[in-house]
Amino acid sequence: MLLVHLAVLSLIALSAWLAWRSRLVAAGRQALSQQPETITFSRVPADQWRDPAMAEWLSVPLREKGFVDLGVYAVLPLPDFRIGVMINERDKMAAFLCEHPKALGISLELNVRYVDGTTTMLINRADRGVPRPPFFRVIHAEPDTLSAALYERLLRERASFGIKTITAENVIPEYQAAWTRMMLWEKGRGLTADEVAQIAQRRRSLQEDKANLRPQTVASQNRRAAQILVAVPGIIFLSLVLHGSFADYQHMRDAQRRAEARTAQAEGTIVEVHDRAHRVSRYPEGSGVFVAASGREVRFFNADPNVKVGMKVPVSYDPRHPDNYSLGHDLSGFTGLIFGNAPFFVMGLFFLFLAGMLGRRKA
Repeated sequence: MLLVHLAVLSLIALSAWLAWRSRLVAAGRQALSQQPETITFSRVPADQWRDPAMAEWLSVPLREKGFVDLGVYAVLPLPDFRIGVMINERDKMAAFLCEHPKALGISLELNVRYVDGTTTMLINRADRGVPRPPFFRVIHAEPDTLSAALYERLLRERASFGIKTITAENVIPEYQAAWTRMMLWEKGRGLTADEVAQIAQRRRSLQEDKANLRPQTVASQNRRAAQILVAVPGIIFLSLVLHGSFADYQHMRDAQRRAEARTAQAEGTIVEVHDRAHRVSRYPEGSGVFVAASGREVRFFNADPNVKVGMKVPVSYDPRHPDNYSLGHDLSGFTGLIFGNAPFFVMGLFFLFLAGMLGRRKA
């Protein structure tokens, strides 16, 4: 009797499992039947993006890489579906900015078509589990990856032979033909119960992440902008250090050449002392004269705080140019190099350190 009960329960469970799988296959068939086999592009104003900031963030780096805008289109009969078309004829690559009403933000598709009818596409969204035909190769990337980096990646990973030339005249017909070919393949193949379950599971995971995807993208852009704003003062400070160091080095070299020319010695005499104001303080300054070997009297100044009239001062001078004299060592260039540039150097490193720390922060 127990075995009979177990057999009945097993048959019930098997029937329920088969019915569940049958419902999954039917749901997959219905989902595919709702997808049009042909699509039409209808030009719309460029300001009809629901997220114009995201569209600009994706398209600007592509323009810098040589892409040209061909406009924004509504895709019929798909409701509220927008697609921006760009091409790079030099690299034979097309870019499609796709804004789906049920998706978050705008996804970027970079396409390369081949003369044998195959396509290589790089898209900045996760794999949704939908089977792809053998003539359609898809590369997935993270949503917040810069479009310029996606472009460089596709250049590296695509097959370089047999690429079809893409122009403004054929890029949209090529997209429409690829859509029709893919829909016919998917509808002819159908979806298994396991594939429908996998697609549903991945869709639930994407919906759970939907609230975080856009803030992370915005935060990533804000961090880059903050890094630039913080790094710019650091670069300016370090530029001032470089300029100041070069000027001080030139001064020190000039001071060294002048000092090497002071080969003659003389004794000067302080003939006058007066007070000199400097900011809020006053200090004595003496002026005196010494007689060069040529008989010329040369006037000099002495800032010694103990200077007195009649005080004798040893003087070194250039016998050819007595105005090049010295009462001691000239370290103004060295002290300027150390004390004048150090604050700018420290501030420059500080701002660059802050910029680096901003780049390490997680969104």
